Amino acid sequence: MEIESGLTPDDNNTVDCLQPLGMESGAIPDGSITASSVHSPGFAPYLGRLNGNTGGGGWAALVNVIGQWLQVDFKEMKRVTGTIIQGQLGDANHWVTSYKLQYSTDWISWTTYTDNNGADVVFPGNTNSSTPVTNMLNYFIDARFVRFVVQSWYRHIAMRVEVLGCDSAAVLPECLNSLGMESGVIPDSSITASSYYQADLEPYRARLNSVAGGGAWVAKTRDNREILQVDLGEIKQVTVTIIQGRNIADQWVKSYKLQYSTDGIDFWTYTDNDGSDMVFPGSIARIVRVLNPLDTPVDARYVRFLPQSWTSYIAMRVEILGCDKAAVNFSACPQPLGMASGAIPDYSITASSAYSPDLAPYLGRLNGINRGGGWAARVNTIGQWLQVFPGNVDSTSLVKNQLDNPVDARYVRFVAQSWHDHIAMRVEILGCNTTAVNLSACPQPLGMASGAIPDYSITASSAFEPGLAPFLGRLNGITSGGGWAAKVNTIGQWLQVFPGNVNSTSLVKNQLDNPVDARYVRFVVQSWHDHIAMRVEILGCNTNPSASVSLSACPQPLGMESGVIPDYRITASSALSPGLAPFLGRLNGNTGGGGWAAGVNVIGEWLQVFLGNFDATYPATNPLYNPVDARYVRFVVQSWHDHIAMRVEILGCNTIGRCEVAW
Repeated sequence: MEIESGLTPDDNNTVDCLQPLGMESGAIPDGSITASSVHSPGFAPYLGRLNGNTGGGGWAALVNVIGQWLQVDFKEMKRVTGTIIQGQLGDANHWVTSYKLQYSTDWISWTTYTDNNGADVVFPGNTNSSTPVTNMLNYFIDARFVRFVVQSWYRHIAMRVEVLGCDSAAVLPECLNSLGMESGVIPDSSITASSYYQADLEPYRARLNSVAGGGAWVAKTRDNREILQVDLGEIKQVTVTIIQGRNIADQWVKSYKLQYSTDGIDFWTYTDNDGSDMVFPGSIARIVRVLNPLDTPVDARYVRFLPQSWTSYIAMRVEILGCDKAAVNFSACPQPLGMASGAIPDYSITASSAYSPDLAPYLGRLNGINRGGGWAARVNTIGQWLQVFPGNVDSTSLVKNQLDNPVDARYVRFVAQSWHDHIAMRVEILGCNTTAVNLSACPQPLGMASGAIPDYSITASSAFEPGLAPFLGRLNGITSGGGWAAKVNTIGQWLQVFPGNVNSTSLVKNQLDNPVDARYVRFVVQSWHDHIAMRVEILGCNTNPSASVSLSACPQPLGMESGVIPDYRITASSALSPGLAPFLGRLNGNTGGGGWAAGVNVIGEWLQVFLGNFDATYPATNPLYNPVDARYVRFVVQSWHDHIAMRVEILGCNTIGRCEVAW
């Protein structure tokens, strides 16, 4: 073994730390050896093993540029004391003549090996394709990842390597493990997509550094609704995503969004601190890998990559970093939570019964000596209980309150009963869709923190100022004033969450706090799932501006589902097809395409119901969206009550001048 540079083992006092770490022996698996690029499948990174004689006889880069690298992942911390490098096997005469060494513990932060003066060390490489060159390190390094970074070469960049060292007592950073895309731990069947271009560009080709098939997943269309989805098999904590372009063509994704889910049904888009969808930077070339850490790690089983911009075609290879969900350190956990100290207020302590006021639930505090000296049940029966249901004790800590009896609801109000200084809160709601409920799997965030519940669906009894508006009452929200705050501190102030549909079949009933008198009603779309589509009913009753309406008796269906409102009175801003026309947007309708669907997915699309006359006295004014020039006007009756009868007026102006009509 020829030592070209560095100190001898005795000089470095590392006699027991000069063992090959597994490249030549195969102890390091193929999936742990990666590279900046690959010339072709016969020169894949895993072929870059010292004295390897399979494939093309080594790893070879796609292009000859300074900075190409071969990387080794030990999967655990190792103490590295030296390296061995060798050229490509055979008569091609390809080898690396000099290289730098980089190392990392987490795949995010990399350090270049330097000399005593802080200058990067450039190690000498090979002078032929067969003779190994060993370079000992002047000082050892503890690392999980090691990169051989090419500085110069002969004819073409190619190498076979070994790393010398021993086990290390250093501890790996937490939660930065590859979750299985590159290694193959995630099976092909768990990698799916909205489409794929052809047979060799399937979703399972989207593995980081994969060179098989067409060299990546490629979507069938160039549309930002395309999705690549990875099923991790179980809920993991996700901390980093890595993206890379297609191996054999100049096709890559330049930016993408990230969605995640615990159940594969409800997905949340990863957002920034302002609650806006986070758009992550993607690749800048097909061989470049871009690593994007998540500022706030998420718990997820399913991860979706949503391309937003791309070069040529949507093509990507990916990896996801993270770890198993962290276990609680119970040795540090048992701290008093506030019963003895009084931090938990009296009203948060309830019970199944109480023997007397002197033995009320709130007296059941550890070491309590007030009144009767504790809580006592009214009767001695199995199942009597004392419950502690705390609120907040500071402005940052989360308080999670599980409901003993889950409820099905569309509205949820947090009704303040007590407060510190001023009523203010940030909230999340845990639950699940009510169809086929698995209660053990049910408590999932429903969208306050993630932003899945839009701002306009969050209302309140009052707001202190615009910077403390209801929509700012999101769990972990830090924008503007940092939460919702009521205008006044009175018992009964409330924060309400008012979501729309969560699937295609369940009904969502939204009661108006302030009923309105109207002849036209428009449903103006603000957000949607996949495509704008709806079926509706309107609840109310006959009225006129001076009528005294009994609100309890008023909410009656006005005719969408029953057909009392005829088809021609139901219009829309657009329609996707005749089978999804406006008149099909009736509650529980099952004809045509099963509802109304807009022609395009844009905010502001609308479905309108034109109720007509409901009595003999109150006028119904109907403006024409497209005014007409006419001498004769006919009112052609389509439906009536009891007998055709009407009294009319026509609004307009002379056509020789501009018509200024105030509707």
